[in-house]
Amino acid sequence: MSEQIKISNKARQHVREMLSDYPQMKKEMAELRHSLLTITEDGSNQFSVFEADTVIKIVSHEQIHFRSLALKVIDEVIGKATSETQAIIEFRYFNKESLSWVAISLKEEVRYSEDNCRKLEKKVVDEIAKRLGW
Repeated sequence: MSEQIKISNKARQHVREMLSDYPQMKKEMAELRHSLLTITEDGSNQFSVFEADTVIKIVSHEQIHFRSLALKVIDEVIGKATSETQAIIEFRYFNKESLSWVAISLKEEVRYSEDNCRKLEKKVVDEIAKRLGW
């Protein structure tokens, strides 16, 4: 039997905040990657010593590393979820306005009760937290 890992409410809340910030985090990381690839004004891939030091500091920054890891984990967990579970997460976190559990349960793409929507969301949140080591 596999050991059940208990996820704290604080870890769940943090994951839910990351899911709410996911679209913005994804955009910021894409912009950062683009900036790093086009950091030189002449468009070459050669960096001056100053630019190379700056790039190394940026790339090795812990928060950027964590955000990159978090985005990867979120993408993997959601990518492996059922289409209904993906829809639940998208309606709850990735829309401009987060939908209520009642509104989500009424969506044609979901087809689950409010309670089951909450359970599926919690399962996704717990899996993300577990993979992040929380």
